[in-house]
Amino acid sequence: MSAVLPLAQAVAGRVGARAPDVLAQVLVAQAAVETGWQASGVPPAPGWRESHNLTGIADAKGTPRMFTAYSAWQEAEERALRLPYYAQVLAATDAETMCRRLGESPWAAGHYVGEAPYAWPGGSVYAVWRELFGAQAQAQAPSPAAPAAHEALEVEDVGGHLEVKWLPPAGGGGPPPAV
Repeated sequence: MSAVLPLAQAVAGRVGARAPDVLAQVLVAQAAVETGWQASGVPPAPGWRESHNLTGIADAKGTPRMFTAYSAWQEAEERALRLPYYAQVLAATDAETMCRRLGESPWAAGHYVGEAPYAWPGGSVYAVWRELFGAQAQAQAPSPAAPAAHEALEVEDVGGHLEVKWLPPAGGGGPPPAV
């Protein structure tokens, strides 16, 4: 899965995530779940390597898409992450919240419910994230605080793609966080 991290970092750096490094790690964990690699290093199910579809992107009928190259998957993943219902994934600053919000999204719809103690939407992705990156994350400085309840997120269609913008808290309170 280490070869997937640079691909995920490129995607995460282009979609306006508050914590792109964490998003890249979550995408790697999602790819591990979707492809069957998991964190144990078990080879993926047949066909995943040839499909270049690391995160299970599907068409409107739910059929997994086939991409000619990983760069085509990256473009599709960026478009998917810019959908309004992923705005809260991009707004999160920690892996657990990102995984929960991913698991609660309309696409996932419970698809990523893990086993105890991660038996919640997104829990299977979070369990793999902890195995792959948890020790590294604990050794690093804590991530920035999550936005206060009164901060607002705005998603705007600009030239055919969605941009995430932070609105300042009620009553001023300084500039919005960097995106």
